[in-house]
Amino acid sequence: MGSLNTRPVLALPSEQSNYSEKMEEKRETRKGKKDEERMYEELLKENPRNVEALKLVLNEKMRKGKTSEALKYVDKLIKIQPDEVEWRLLQALCYQMIGNLSKAKRLFNNILAKKPLLLKALHVCFLTSSSFSHLFSPTSFI
Repeated sequence: MGSLNTRPVLALPSEQSNYSEKMEEKRETRKGKKDEERMYEELLKENPRNVEALKLVLNEKMRKGKTSEALKYVDKLIKIQPDEVEWRLLQALCYQMIGNLSKAKRLFNNILAKKPLLLKALHVCFLTSSSFSHLFSPTSFI
């Protein structure tokens, strides 16, 4: 007869997957962000000129890919802070992202007309030049 191992074997619990825990954390994070977004939208109802709340809601809309909705918040920021170039750049970028290239080009050109050496505007124009190639003439920036 063969030799059978007669020593008792200790069964170890199988490793539990952290997958379900991680998914639950993600759900909670998403829920928290939705609640946070709603909270800032409520703050905006009370005080529509709250720049910080506008920026936070705008950021969340952009992160979710809701560019058309984000554009409304950019427009509000421009009304509140008309001299802030950052909002105008973001506005032009939003129009470029939703496919309104002629409006985006006009907005970028307006920015560059006021601040011809603004690196961010030049950089965005360069990065999106393939999107704008049919709209720009070779002398657009001269």
